[in-house]
Amino acid sequence: MTSDRLPHQVPALKGVRPSKLPPLLMLQLKRFTFDFATLRRKKLNHRVAFPLCLNLGPYVAEPPIPPEAVKHVAGAVGGGGGSGGAGAGAAAVDAAAADAAGDAAVGAAVGAAPAADEEVWYDCVGALMHAGSAQGGHYTALLRRGTGSSWHEFNDTNVTAATEADVESAAGHGEPCPAGGGLDSGRNAYLLVYRRRPPGSTSPWEGGEVMTSDCH
Repeated sequence: MTSDRLPHQVPALKGVRPSKLPPLLMLQLKRFTFDFATLRRKKLNHRVAFPLCLNLGPYVAEPPIPPEAVKHVAGAVGGGGGSGGAGAGAAAVDAAAADAAGDAAVGAAVGAAPAADEEVWYDCVGALMHAGSAQGGHYTALLRRGTGSSWHEFNDTNVTAATEADVESAAGHGEPCPAGGGLDSGRNAYLLVYRRRPPGSTSPWEGGEVMTSDCH
């Protein structure tokens, strides 16, 4: 990338991060796609393991400038050496730092992102389920009020208690779709619902596969 203050090409980080986090977070698993080989819509039954507790603090904090990028900027603008080159390189690094500070100020104006060490915990309270193919199927939901309550399955007008095995199976089993795009037996979550905890709350979850025990 280049800029007015950094005319030479330099390494850059490109990405998208939220400036604020919502009280309810919906994660779409994108189970449905279009197969250009068969020219048909199809459902993806891959296993997508998800945690019952999720810390999003590290994903919204302002990332630091990578050291290799700082060195590259200083070398590109500084040229082949000498006091003048060193001074230009230092100025380029200062300019990059000023740009980062300006971005942080803009973020603060619209709603400051959490600090790098701040934890923002979410608890999974819902998994919207689909059984069938991309051409049709049946929708149900696994829901709970909070981490201290039990899961229930909502199936049309029927509401029944859900087991730990039901929550575990929401991740899917990875079975392939039959040839021809017909109905399959895949029953898995296509949308996850997470509720944000009050500030200062912590969780023992440390990552990995689906957890079927309550978070405290």
